[in-house]
Amino acid sequence: MTKARNLADLISGNSILSDGAIEPNEITGVTASANEINVLNGITVTTGELNNVTGVNSAVQTQLDSKQAIVSGVSNTEIGYLDGVTSGLQTQLDAKASASDLTTAIAGLGTASALDVGTGANQVVQLNGSGQLPALNASNLTGIDGVSAAALLKYGAI
Repeated sequence: MTKARNLADLISGNSILSDGAIEPNEITGVTASANEINVLNGITVTTGELNNVTGVNSAVQTQLDSKQAIVSGVSNTEIGYLDGVTSGLQTQLDAKASASDLTTAIAGLGTASALDVGTGANQVVQLNGSGQLPALNASNLTGIDGVSAAALLKYGAI
């Protein structure tokens, strides 16, 4: 027999349920008050779901609000620093060039004496001992409208 059939037999038979109503004196072992039972009226929940709320003894929002103080201390500016971070920060830092790598790269550039220094085409201009540009041939100055290269040299503009 199915549970539905057993219940139907119990109600239709000569039992305490035959009138279709359950009186409080017909139920034993229940410790819930009428108010507690009415609060649960209409709720569909599994035992597992009900067990997940054990230990909740006040409004859930009140409990969440009390936890907020624990999360404080991080400013919007600090959160902004994390914008665009897609992996561990230490991993990204470790991937950057080390100081020794940079020293090696700089050493590979050589010195000014190793460069093609001069005032001609494709040469690097080097300052003299006083930190001034060396004398230039005015014919190298082009693209200056309305002012002659000679005038610029005469008045120290170059």
